[in-house]
Amino acid sequence: STQSRSSAASDVYKRQKDNWTIVNDGSENVLTKATTSGTGFIHQGDSSWSDYTVSADIKRLGQSSAILGRYQASNTYYQFAIKDNGTYLLNVNNNGSWSKLSEGSFSSNTSDYYNLSMRFIDNQITVAIDGQQVGQVTNSAISSGEVGFRSQNGASSFDNLEVITP
Repeated sequence: STQSRSSAASDVYKRQKDNWTIVNDGSENVLTKATTSGTGFIHQGDSSWSDYTVSADIKRLGQSSAILGRYQASNTYYQFAIKDNGTYLLNVNNNGSWSKLSEGSFSSNTSDYYNLSMRFIDNQITVAIDGQQVGQVTNSAISSGEVGFRSQNGASSFDNLEVITP
């Protein structure tokens, strides 16, 4: 298996929407969406990536914070989010059309980091929080794409992005 690991402190992100910066959060430098309103996303990688696991440590400070997988464009990607209403949500944005794939209870606070992961193998998507699987679905809407982060209506911090291929 090939492993690619990049620190949030490195400037490896190709495209972005909204204001993103590197800040110190205790003893770590982390990537942060600094603005407290609107939706921001940032992504990296290769649009041909298909089967992989993407994971990152996320601190939700606003409405929702998410990792992105198989990102093709600002309106075409999978998203695994933790939300301020005490839930997690796996959904797909397929050419601007959102579909909920999996949802469940998960209470997150704004002072802790949580590790979110999404694994893509063919049309099977498995999601986990802090190493515990919370959902598995089959969906063929998007077959490949980059990885990234998304934050909605509030700041979010991201660290320890990891992409592992089978």
